[in-house]
Order: sequence, then structure tokens, then C-alpha cells
Amino acid sequence: MKQNLARLSGFTLIELIIVIVILGILSVVAAPRFVNIASDARASAIESLTGSISSFDKLVYSKSLILGIQNNDHNSNEADQDLQGGFFLGTDFIHTVYGHPWIFNENTIKNVLDSDVEFQSGNSKFTVCEYEGEFCAIRFSSGGLNGVAAYTGTAIAFYFPGDNVNANCFAYYIFDTDDNDVRIGNNISGC
Repeated sequence: MKQNLARLSGFTLIELIIVIVILGILSVVAAPRFVNIASDARASAIESLTGSISSFDKLVYSKSLILGIQNNDHNSNEADQDLQGGFFLGTDFIHTVYGHPWIFNENTIKNVLDSDVEFQSGNSKFTVCEYEGEFCAIRFSSGGLNGVAAYTGTAIAFYFPGDNVNANCFAYYIFDTDDNDVRIGNNISGC
């Protein structure tokens, strides 16, 4: 009978302390790795978005070269479908400026990304996006993006809902009027 009671007594205090110490050590070692995984995932999403924008730009510029419209400066009038300032991609008209996509209107953005994007009003890098989709977008002119070399022209930054551009986790597309070319990149230092 005493042997049966000994088996039912459970863990000793020493065994419980050892288990708690082991769990504590594991949490100290493993927790930072899980935090880095989330940060890495956010950075990877921004880098993937940057790649999508760059690929779209190259596709549009190649098509503009073929059509001979790479030197035309038509652009942002969403209602205008002048074939000297863009071309049809399926049923959608892609506006171009010097052969590059003019992605500063929402219709063109929907052709660039296979993502749900919400444009924010204004142009403050402190505007927090209160959207429940995948990405937010905000326009800037002549500078204003952290970690991006100075430019003259128009930029658009893509960032995560609940964030703002000042959080330094964004992709960007800039049409630089100094050389009529685009700059595409990202700042993932805050992801």
C-alpha cells in the first residue's frame, strides 16, 4: 500500500524547480529568435513589394521602348488615354511618363501590385494608416523619405497598416524630375 501512495505523490519540489529553471533558460534563448522572425517577415514582405514594383517598371519601360513612347512626358491625368502617354494592359490603361509607369494614381497601382492597397490623404510621414488591408500608400514630393537620398519630383511610399512611414519599414517608387528616371527601393531598418 505504501508503494502505491509513493507513486501518486507527484513531483518533488526539486523536480518542479528544475523544470521551471529549464523553461526560463529556453524562453531567454528562444524569445529573441521569435521576435526576429516577425521582423524578418515584415522586411521580406517589403523587399518582395520592392521587387514587384521594379519588375513592373521594367515591363512598362520595355513596352514603352517598343512603342517608341519612352521620351514622352504624358502622365497623371487618369481620364486621358492618349496612346502617346501610355498603353493598354488588357482592359486597363497604364499611364507613362518618360516610359516609366506613372503609379501615382490608384488605378495604375492596382495593376502594379497583386495586393490590397489603401491611399492615405496628405503627405506626412507621420500619418498612421488605419486600414485593414495589406499595404498603405502615401505620396510625397521633393524629399521627405527617411533613409532615401534627396530627390526632386514625386514619390510614393508603401507601408504596413498600423504603421507610418517614419517607422522606417517601407518600399518606395520615386519619379525624379532631375533626370526623368525612377528610383525604386526600400528602407527596412525599422521592420
